[in-house]
Amino acid sequence: MLEKLEALITELGELDRQERIELLIDLARNLPPLPDHLAQFKDEAHRVPECQSPVFLFPERQGDSFILHADVPPEAPTVRGFMAVMVEGLSGAPLPDVLAMPTDILERSGLRELLGMQRASGLHGVLRRIHGMAAHLTAESASDTSSNTSPTPEATMSTENPAPETAPVSFDQDTLVAALRTVIDPELHVNIVDLGLVYTIASREDQVDVEMTLTSPACPAGPQLLRDATNALEKVEGVAKANVKLVMNPPWTTERMTDEARDELGIF
Repeated sequence: MLEKLEALITELGELDRQERIELLIDLARNLPPLPDHLAQFKDEAHRVPECQSPVFLFPERQGDSFILHADVPPEAPTVRGFMAVMVEGLSGAPLPDVLAMPTDILERSGLRELLGMQRASGLHGVLRRIHGMAAHLTAESASDTSSNTSPTPEATMSTENPAPETAPVSFDQDTLVAALRTVIDPELHVNIVDLGLVYTIASREDQVDVEMTLTSPACPAGPQLLRDATNALEKVEGVAKANVKLVMNPPWTTERMTDEARDELGIF
């Protein structure tokens, strides 16, 4: 049971929007700096590619416990605050608990309401990367136990991406977003990305998972938009299957639209 993580998720979820932002900023200020022995490894091998902001993750294993270090620039306080939650909530937890980490953290904490589509997709990428790291360290732990040898210092720190069988595979986000921009709402004549209908994009192996909404629950174009989004994503090279899920929470508002879409529809 990830008691520290659950407590932080619950606290964030019970706050209103402004209080949630303020708490994230406080948490961001308290994100510990990288230890000296990890700072030299802040490179592309440790960066989460789904994130627009540079997010670097470093897992360590102490016995059967998981230790997480992270680095995010102060210029991205929301993302940095989220990483402070993950570092505080997961560090010291048993590896099996980290492997069973909940997948709905953004929703239960209320963070998805604060994030744009790309930032939410980036943080989902962080969660997948952490899970892959935990799986890699669990395999190392099992190997050490079976061989009855003590892990070397190098074995307690992953200085590379997780093993291929557990590492998350991600598609270029710009490519996926571009594919979704070809899907046009037949009534408003604006693409679903600029309308703000796409909430999250995540990739796993050769599949893409998308959560999107509609301008209203009774939107008659809903089935067509879901079908067109699925077809557009499955035309992207390497995508074998696209899973497009319709969600109505948080409800769509015009605030989610891009400036270009507002101009086109005359919304000021």
